[in-house]
Amino acid sequence: MVFADLDYALGWCEDKILSAAGRGAVGEMRTFTEYFAAFFTRPDLIPRLMNYLERLEVKAGFVLFEQGAPSTTAILWNRAR
Repeated sequence: MVFADLDYALGWCEDKILSAAGRGAVGEMRTFTEYFAAFFTRPDLIPRLMNYLERLEVKAGFVLFEQGAPSTTAILWNRAR
């Protein structure tokens, strides 16, 4: 199999691993609460985690990362359109 770039290849691998584990592909529309429930041994703690997350919708071209910039956040995304 040949991919256009390493990023695409890695995404393909991640989808295959999640599907094989019965967790669904990354592209499936699920809430983060549903997603975390598959991994947390204490689902009752998920609401506490969700209090720390902020939803951000961005348009094409929005810069998420800049090379060399200090990291101050962790970014989770559930779907690219």
